[in-house]
Amino acid sequence: MRNKTNWAMVAIMAGFLALFLLISTPAFSDDMAKAKSKYTEPKEKATYLIISPHTQEECLSALDAVAQKGEESLGNWRWGCMAGDHTGYAFFKAESEESALLSVPESLRSKARAIKVDKFTMEQIKQFHEKHAESKGH
Repeated sequence: MRNKTNWAMVAIMAGFLALFLLISTPAFSDDMAKAKSKYTEPKEKATYLIISPHTQEECLSALDAVAQKGEESLGNWRWGCMAGDHTGYAFFKAESEESALLSVPESLRSKARAIKVDKFTMEQIKQFHEKHAESKGH
């Protein structure tokens, strides 16, 4: 009986040793790091222009809905209502178009759009012109 117990202990120890050797290999560590980063690293946030139209009749309730989200949220919005364009405009940082739309009150969300917008540098514009000239054969 004692002999079987010893062999069982040897088998368990061998299993732990094999597992340790597996997880200490660089390939396994790299795979685990990639898997972990997929779930733990936050996506980089992009800037989205939110366009939230409403009718003249819906105007006051649209303003109230945004105001209910708080002073800070209200401060992000610009309105065309006084010029006859019943639309709210705002810029928000978000991980996706869907998450950007969460900044719009639910009652207005079905008509709202979120458009990812970017800034360009002078160097990027220069490169765009160079590529455009190359594609035209100049």
